[in-house]
Amino acid sequence: MSYKHPNCMISDRFRFNRRHSLTFNRDGFLVIPSLLSEHALSYLQSEVAAIYAGKTSAVHDEWVMNLHQRLSPERNWMWRLATEPKILDIIELMLGPDIVLFSTQIATKRPNDGKRVPLHQDGERCRTVWIPLDDANSTTGALRVIPGGHKKGRLRFKKVESPADVAQFEFFHQYHLYACDVTDGKRGECDVTDVHNTRVVEVPAGGMEIHHPSLPHGSDPNYSSDSWRRVIIMRYQPASEPLAGGSLTDWRTGERFEHVNYLVRGQHPLVGEHRGVTQTTPQGSFSVHDKAFIARSPLPE
Repeated sequence: MSYKHPNCMISDRFRFNRRHSLTFNRDGFLVIPSLLSEHALSYLQSEVAAIYAGKTSAVHDEWVMNLHQRLSPERNWMWRLATEPKILDIIELMLGPDIVLFSTQIATKRPNDGKRVPLHQDGERCRTVWIPLDDANSTTGALRVIPGGHKKGRLRFKKVESPADVAQFEFFHQYHLYACDVTDGKRGECDVTDVHNTRVVEVPAGGMEIHHPSLPHGSDPNYSSDSWRRVIIMRYQPASEPLAGGSLTDWRTGERFEHVNYLVRGQHPLVGEHRGVTQTTPQGSFSVHDKAFIARSPLPE
């Protein structure tokens, strides 16, 4: 079934208020059950199904990256979603007026499949927006977090101590995801050393979850025998942060392409033509690239 591109992707029931901000500051994450309109949810489900029908096996189901750079201008629903004003309004409240979109992702766990993603932390000052297209719950592989764990700051990386640890490290290293050592966090208001403190974050299809970069979070495999778990993930950072560089794999052809950052709101001193930026990577940064690209839009002017 083909769905017409919705004029607005956001539900009339969508609300964000001061209570949401307080919850985010306390827990390190926030769930808003109604983000997408019913039309937008059906449209995105259809578009993502088409992506997986044509996806090369060279791209992992859970790491379909930066579709906003690769979709045709007339069908670039990922860019449209990532630049929805109501989403950017929330990001602006958290990060300030100058916002860079540094990645988008589709992370899919098929029925009775999917990786166990270890507890980890994101980049230093980003905000991650997590939008499930199917109900995400304890059976299908929803996020698992340590509420309040962001108050502990940055945790050490987990040591590689067994063959299973080596296999896990080798897989996730290619995506710059590193398990954090929760045994390093028994101090202050929250004991992050107790994995039983984790909470499954259930989000209905079409809802939204946002989390703090220092919140320890991961996910289980999809144990359902008949339900998919498809999630759109968008990551934003303030323009003051170093830009991400490197290359990614095209979802359809398997060819490599340059990762480009996009200024989606406000100003950036380096934005202009599609250009390379030589930067000094600060000590402790997750970035391992010295050259990055920034532009205003992937769409032709």
